[in-house]
Amino acid sequence: MAIADRYTKLGGMLRYDARAASVKVENNRATGVQCADGTFVPATTVVSCADGYTTIFKMLEGKFLDKKIRFLYEQCQTFPAIIQVSLGIKKVFPDAPPTLNLPLRQPLRVDDQFQHERLEIEVFGSESGLCPEGTTVMTLRMPTSFEFGTGLKNNDPQRYRAEKKRVIQEIITHVDQRFPGLAEQVERDEDRPVRVVAVGGLEVAADAAGGVVEIVHADGLDDDQVEFDGGDLHAAPLLLEGAVAEEVVGGADGNVDEVVEVGELRQLHA
Repeated sequence: MAIADRYTKLGGMLRYDARAASVKVENNRATGVQCADGTFVPATTVVSCADGYTTIFKMLEGKFLDKKIRFLYEQCQTFPAIIQVSLGIKKVFPDAPPTLNLPLRQPLRVDDQFQHERLEIEVFGSESGLCPEGTTVMTLRMPTSFEFGTGLKNNDPQRYRAEKKRVIQEIITHVDQRFPGLAEQVERDEDRPVRVVAVGGLEVAADAAGGVVEIVHADGLDDDQVEFDGGDLHAAPLLLEGAVAEEVVGGADGNVDEVVEVGELRQLHA
C-alpha cells in the first residue's frame, strides 16, 4: 500500500475493480483504455502491465503484428509454469552469497513430470527491505507442471495441499543441509495466529495482519462465484454473488476482529 499512497500523493488516481478490456487507438497511437464496465479512460500514454499475448492479441485485437511477433507467438515453445517457495527465517546468514546454486544429494520431485537435482536460491537480508532486521528471506523458483497442479487443486484439494506441504518441507530439509539450524528458524504459517471467519456461505482464514490465507469453505457456491488471488482484502476483494468483502480488521491479540462488507451480506463480527 506504500506505493499506492505515494502514487496518490503525487496526484495519481487508482481505479479499483476496473478491468481493462481494450486499448483504443487512433492514427496508430493509443488514446486510452476501454474498461469492461463500459468506462473509457483517455490517456496520452498507455502502459500495459498485462502479458504480451493479452496486450497484443486481445487488447489491441492483433492489429499491430509483424512477422517477428507472429513467429514468437506461433512457433516458440511456451515457457513452463514456475513454482516459487519463499522462506522467512528468523536468523541472519552473513556468509551466504546473494545467489546460490545448491546441488542436492537426492533429487527433488515437484510433480509427475519434473524433478530437480539443484536448487537456485536467492538470499535477501533486511537491507533488501523484504524482511525485518535480524531475519532473512530465501526465495526459490523451479519449473513445474501447470496441468498437474491445477488438476489436483480442482479434483483433489486435500492432496493438493498435502503435495504443497511436502515440497516445502523437502526444500527446507535440503537447504538446512547447507545452512545447519535453518529448519528450526523458519517461520511457518502455523506460527502466526489464524482465525476462520464465516461470511454468509463463505469461510475465510485470515492471519494477524488482516491478510486472507485461504478460502476454507464456500457452501453452495460454484468456483466462478468466488474470486480470490491471495493477499490483503484491500487489494484483492472477495467477490461473493455480487457482494464485496471490503475489509478485514486485525486486533491487537493477533486475531481478526471483524469483516466489513457491502452488498447483500450483512456486517459480521468475529
